[in-house]
This record gives sequence, structure tokens and C-alpha cells, in this order.
Amino acid sequence: MSDTQVQPIKPWYQHFWPWFMLMPLFVTVILSSFMLHRAFTKGDSVVSSQYYKNGLKINRLIDDLAAAKTLEVAASLRVDGERLLLQLTSENPLKVEQLTLQFSHAFDSDLDVSLPLQAAGNNLFVAKKPNLASGKWYLDLIHQGESSWRIKRQFNAPVDSLDLAPIL
Repeated sequence: MSDTQVQPIKPWYQHFWPWFMLMPLFVTVILSSFMLHRAFTKGDSVVSSQYYKNGLKINRLIDDLAAAKTLEVAASLRVDGERLLLQLTSENPLKVEQLTLQFSHAFDSDLDVSLPLQAAGNNLFVAKKPNLASGKWYLDLIHQGESSWRIKRQFNAPVDSLDLAPIL
């Protein structure tokens, strides 16, 4: 008999190297199943299924911006306590009964605010001052009626006064 004893051979699953080599496969399967689950359960907010209607809206927006430029509409917006005061000016006579101010946050659409402006006479319009978070905002002054027009402006909140002029 010899002095060397034969070590029993361990089954494959008790060794380190098979598990080390299979680990990337397991991680890949788990991560890809998670990503597939996310892809099928969460909607893609960037891609729109109504691209044609959105294109028509863009054309309408361009027409409205051009109309404001043609009418030479300008406005001055200022904060007076808890009110917003908007003074509308134009080189051409305007028949404006109602305007809408839309405040769109640059990053969070949940913070967006739309305010109807009430006419106070002599092209002055009043609305309640919204509580806007500080940061980058987009402002749209919209007139819907016989002659639709729109003025856009970017600003950083908080602000006490803004001058609005047509772009394009």
C-alpha cells in the first residue's frame, strides 16, 4: 500500500471556476429580463404616436408667431403684489377680449401653469400671480380668435417684470 491517499473528486458545482465563468451569463439574463419588463410596461414619453397632428400644431405655432410679428404686438408683464398685470401694445388696432398666459417649466411638465387673463380696459389684462419654482421657464402669450397670434419668451424665475416681443 502506498502512503498517498486519493482525494475524492468534488462535483463540478462545488468548484469556484465554473461559477466564476457562469456569473456574467446569469447577470446578463437578469438585467436583460429587467430591461424587457421596463420596455413593455413603461411608455416612451419622448416618441409620439400622433406625429402628424403634432406637425400640424408646429405649423400653426409658426403661423401664430408670424401673425404677432405682422401685427407688431408687444406686451409688458409685471408683478403687482399677488397679481400679474399685462399691458398690450400694438401699432395696429387690436380687438382682444381674452388672452392666455402659459408658463411651461423647462424640465418638469407637472409644474406647468395656464392662466386666463381678464380684460381690465385699455389693453390691460390681469391674472392671479402663479407660484413658479425658481429656474428656467417658457412663457407663451396666446390670443385665440379671428386673428390668432402668439408671443413666446424664455425667462428665469423669479422675475418682477418682462417685456414680450414677437420673434421670427
